[in-house]
Amino acid sequence: SIKKILFNYSNAFGSNFLFNEGDVTFRHSLHQVGNLFWVELPLVLWGIIQIIKRRKYFWIMGFLLIAPLASSLTIDGYNHATRLFLMVFPLSFLAAYGLANIKKFKLFFILMLLFEFSRFQYYYWNFYRNQSWRWWHTGYKESMQYISENKDKYEKVVMDNSYEPALIRFLFWNKIDSEKVFELDDSRDYFCIDSRFCFSRNLKKEGLGKGILYLISEERSGGKDWGEVLKTVYNYQNSPIFYLVSEK
Repeated sequence: SIKKILFNYSNAFGSNFLFNEGDVTFRHSLHQVGNLFWVELPLVLWGIIQIIKRRKYFWIMGFLLIAPLASSLTIDGYNHATRLFLMVFPLSFLAAYGLANIKKFKLFFILMLLFEFSRFQYYYWNFYRNQSWRWWHTGYKESMQYISENKDKYEKVVMDNSYEPALIRFLFWNKIDSEKVFELDDSRDYFCIDSRFCFSRNLKKEGLGKGILYLISEERSGGKDWGEVLKTVYNYQNSPIFYLVSEK
């Protein structure tokens, strides 16, 4: 609707997206800072004032006004960084232009930018991965590589498909051509891509069979006690994510 489009457009310029949290997904944002530092706000505003005052670079203003239009037509288009990436250039230009035309306090703004950048880096390298690991599908690489290295020891491999879709991770880390599964109906609770590799949303302890390697999510109640745990895969907080299990 027009109302939703206007909401998306106006909120793309909102403080929450630009300065507070940024994108709603952890893959695109730290959720500790927006797409700009707060110290850049006066620089952007001063840049706009200088453009109006000097009557030059008006195309930058037009660029900024047009940039969110396409994203505004999508669902939740007001806080999606990859859809709003066209705003990066005009906002960066305005901040830089504002800084270049400040006669006083220029050193202050430069030091504040360095401080904000250092704070960003500190959080990114020390805390970000502990909070965002689920968004980056942590644990699948290690799990699927274990399956790749040990699959020939078992008649079948069954992977828990209730945590996240496991098929695409299995194909990638086991270097299997995705064309082989194009016609596969992976919406079912249980399906196999061939006679050996299967995926299930309803794994149960009572259904474990001999000669089968199981990948079980930690979220499945009691999964680690279903059989012999061959390997436990942990996240960055040292909490278990997956268990690779076979019948005792």
